[in-house]
Amino acid sequence: MSTINKFLEFYSDWNRLKKGVAILLRLRAMLLKLSQMKKDKPHQTKSRRHLPEFQQPITVQELEDAEMAVIRCVQIQAFTREMCILRSIEKSEGQDKRQRERWTKIEVKRSSSIYRVSPFLHRDVLRVGGRLRRGDFTEQMKHPYILPRKSHVTTLLIRHVHQKLGHAGRGHVLATL
Repeated sequence: MSTINKFLEFYSDWNRLKKGVAILLRLRAMLLKLSQMKKDKPHQTKSRRHLPEFQQPITVQELEDAEMAVIRCVQIQAFTREMCILRSIEKSEGQDKRQRERWTKIEVKRSSSIYRVSPFLHRDVLRVGGRLRRGDFTEQMKHPYILPRKSHVTTLLIRHVHQKLGHAGRGHVLATL
């Protein structure tokens, strides 16, 4: 089991997982900033003035970035082949949207579990395609994320929505998801 999987499975609550990943992403950004400062000024004395930046409350944007990072990580683990195919189709130039959709149908094998949902990549995240793109809905409602069927993160998300809806039934939880 990889370190990332251990980290993701350590948490038993969706909100706590997002907060943990947000803190890790903040730490990563802070370390990148410090290493860049060391490259720019190698003889600067050590100071701890960047620690208050780390102790600030987590922002909504950081939580959204953490959610995207978790979803991207889970998708990469579950749908590596499909994502590589879709990236290569996206990079090929001289094709309009319809041609790309045709190539997607041809290249993503029928044996794939996401073949039927017309997958496409949007900001490195797999989303459901379809005919709703012209509707007056939010992007998340028109093209929801694709998550693997049996994943700890998928279970956490379902459990989170179930609890948020006051322990509603399967149909209501699925409709909300």
